[in-house]
Amino acid sequence: KLLLATGSLPFIPPIQGTEKKGVFVYRTAEDVWGMMEMARYKKRAVVIGGGLLGLEAAKALKDNGMKVTVVHLLDRLMEQQLDFAAASLLKAQLERLGIRVLMERATEEVLGNGNVTGVRFRDGESVDADLVLICTGIRPNAELGKKSGLMVNRGVVVNDYLETSNSNIYAVGECIEHRGRTYGLFDPLIEQARIVANSIAGEGELTYEGSLVSAVLKVAGINLVSIGNFLGGEGFDEVAYSDPELGLYKKVVLQNNRVVGAILMGDVTEYRRLFKLIKEGTEVSGKRQSLLWGDDRPVETQNFASLPIPSAETEESELKSIISGVPLVPDEPPPHYLTDNDRQRARTNKWLTKMDTPRIKSEGLDVDFERYRREGFSVIPPEDLYRLKTYGYCSQKQEGYFMRRIRIPGGEITASQLEQIAQLAEEYEGWVHLTTRHNIELHWTQVENSEKIDNALKDVGLTTRSACGHTFRNITACEKSGICEDEIIDVRPWVKIVHNYVIDNSPILNRKLPRRLNVYFAGCGNCRAFARLNDIAFVAVWGKYQGAIIPGFEIWVGGSLGAKPHLSHKLLDFVTPEQALPAVQTITEIYTRHGYVKGNANPRLKVLIDEWGVDRFKEEFLSLFSYRSIPLEASEVLSTGDLEKQNCGSISEEGIYPQKQKDYYRVVVRVPLGELTSRQALVLCRLSLEYGDGRLIVTKQQNLEFQWVKRAKLLKLLNALREIGLSPKGAGSILDVQACSGTTFCIWGVSDSQGTGDTLIRHIAEKKYMEDEEVRKIRIHISGCPNSCAQHQVAEIGLSGSNGKYFLYLGGHMNGDARVGTVVRSNIAPEEINLTLDTIIDLYLGMREEKESFSVFVNRVGTEELSKLLSEQLDTPEALQNRARLAEKSKTDAADSTIKEYSIRFKLNGKATTIKARGNE
Repeated sequence: KLLLATGSLPFIPPIQGTEKKGVFVYRTAEDVWGMMEMARYKKRAVVIGGGLLGLEAAKALKDNGMKVTVVHLLDRLMEQQLDFAAASLLKAQLERLGIRVLMERATEEVLGNGNVTGVRFRDGESVDADLVLICTGIRPNAELGKKSGLMVNRGVVVNDYLETSNSNIYAVGECIEHRGRTYGLFDPLIEQARIVANSIAGEGELTYEGSLVSAVLKVAGINLVSIGNFLGGEGFDEVAYSDPELGLYKKVVLQNNRVVGAILMGDVTEYRRLFKLIKEGTEVSGKRQSLLWGDDRPVETQNFASLPIPSAETEESELKSIISGVPLVPDEPPPHYLTDNDRQRARTNKWLTKMDTPRIKSEGLDVDFERYRREGFSVIPPEDLYRLKTYGYCSQKQEGYFMRRIRIPGGEITASQLEQIAQLAEEYEGWVHLTTRHNIELHWTQVENSEKIDNALKDVGLTTRSACGHTFRNITACEKSGICEDEIIDVRPWVKIVHNYVIDNSPILNRKLPRRLNVYFAGCGNCRAFARLNDIAFVAVWGKYQGAIIPGFEIWVGGSLGAKPHLSHKLLDFVTPEQALPAVQTITEIYTRHGYVKGNANPRLKVLIDEWGVDRFKEEFLSLFSYRSIPLEASEVLSTGDLEKQNCGSISEEGIYPQKQKDYYRVVVRVPLGELTSRQALVLCRLSLEYGDGRLIVTKQQNLEFQWVKRAKLLKLLNALREIGLSPKGAGSILDVQACSGTTFCIWGVSDSQGTGDTLIRHIAEKKYMEDEEVRKIRIHISGCPNSCAQHQVAEIGLSGSNGKYFLYLGGHMNGDARVGTVVRSNIAPEEINLTLDTIIDLYLGMREEKESFSVFVNRVGTEELSKLLSEQLDTPEALQNRARLAEKSKTDAADSTIKEYSIRFKLNGKATTIKARGNE
């Protein structure tokens, strides 16, 4: 008898240059010694292949001091062992370990003249490398069997006794093909060895029926096991749990009430039990609840009726003492670098020249960065200033300077990423600005130093691509993904999927889009209000399908604020999470084909939907969507969402909220007007590692949020925050004013929203408005122009800039569902804002019913009546005379060409400082 055990050979894709020095396969001891030796003096490694072996090798190279990039051909890692959700979580975990992961990249060539210098992909992109490791799978080594005349398909074909087509020759291991399957793991070989030993030397009564395959990823810091049929499909059921913050993902696949497959990530304690259930085909009716956790579920949901602080009286007292000891307003306002507010005069500058953007897009959006970095701002034509916006370079009012807007998908930023941004900010005036769409902005940058910024951001996985202009803007989401007790779907993997699609396809999308597109994901119905403000939005719901209750999304389209606000329309009641990206692609295709509505200068998606009607848009969507994905018709949609909730949590002056995980809290740090110093940002990075989970959340309210803070660490965290002048105090309250950058930087700003916001915050603190429970809940938003970057129309009190003055909006809110406010007053001078607020509050306090919230009060009384009441109290003869006197003075100042507004910038004790002066030279 003869036994073949010739194993397998590494598969080398058709890549040019694999013969170069520095290219390895991970197959022999010699390969390992060679890579370890090279890691001693080389620092950049590329691993081609994101399978089991490739990822283990990548971590080993990282542990040996190399900067590692994993390049994978397909859209998910370990596609032979993981579904999309687990693969997305694995990718995030690897990136947290410092391994860069590039998906859907086809490697075409290993670069270098003799020695490796990098790899180039089919799309032309390249990555620098000193070492290239190819881990793209194996193929059965069946050559000997083929030459011997044995039956060979993919491998040497064997029967259930592991006999080949020649009854005297047997085969086992990676070289065989049994019942159409090949095996590349260790455990099946052990089973086969037992069978073949019995066939050759025993009674021959044992047969091989195939192996239950389980794969274990051996990477320090990541526990991952995949068993059997992990994908499921039609005719299968699933029980799953996901918590990316803990690195947890558990999924069990069932068929006919028997477990047939599973994925365990983070907690693999149930591995042996599940393996046995699958192996033995045990019936599990009535036991589904215990499949993932056994009898002891580690993650609990608690209801907290009062302030979520340590239960001991001493701890509670100390916590409140720390919070109350923090000033309501900072010692000094954020920096205001104001220039001339005259918009007509500003339009003479080349960056405000009216541009034919359709023509610019049709000609292409490539930019000669090398020349502009070499020769400076003066050589940039107006058309290229638009093109630069699509790369995240937005011209400031100050000629020659750019704001760089950094995308933070879903608001989730790691400590290392924020640290990199803070270090960049140190070089550019020492401040960063947080926006209402999870972005972080750097100001005072110049094109000459832009390459340094781009490279620094790229090193930590960040980009400014498509952050400005007519582009696919940053993908936003509920900040409480993974920790909200009402959550149906943790939306972060889907946010990342859409983000990656947008960035990868920016060169095409940015040329085709008529205007920008905003996308939002909500993990449950409590955050549906934000979905109503976006062009495309997904709201998680439960749906009944074939008797099973499964999670999915509603789709909403056509929302946006701006000069003509529209709330979105529901497009579909239910799609599966996997259909989210195809839905985005389909809506985008419709918009790029038909979005240029004749006669409309600002053809947002809402304009097309208004032109067509929702029914026609839905018909077109379903027609195109069917080519990408089959809509799942749920028999009943069980929408969730408590419309009385304030976006997944009642307001707390202390800004501390319980997570659904026992003894863990999220802490919302109020960042006044979204302005954060680089020093504060650097300290926050350290605190997130020490007291949280190494991440922070940039919220849509322009704050920063810690998550996964243990109860025992709350006091220390609050003390540390106080040291840098920050606190949760007032987060989400009337004191937490939202404001765009206004005339400080923005070329479209016509009113000083930052200055007005700072004045209001100080006035609110002085008037002690925080002491009234309902007044404290009022939200104030200030936009420096009608474009509504601060979302003034959906605030309880909204201010919109107009030629240095403001329109006043009342009646908006974001409680449960969104409502757009109404203009009740116009031409409010900045110096009248405080009086106007006082009058509004006095009317509310004097006319409200018992326990009536401000938004309910406005709805009951009506905006028309409130407009009249405000006019009666604010438009007295004395007030009108005073306004006329101020207006005349403004005209006189404007006529005197020697009277100007100056900003004087200097450093004092190493800190950038600015003062404003008005007068002649």
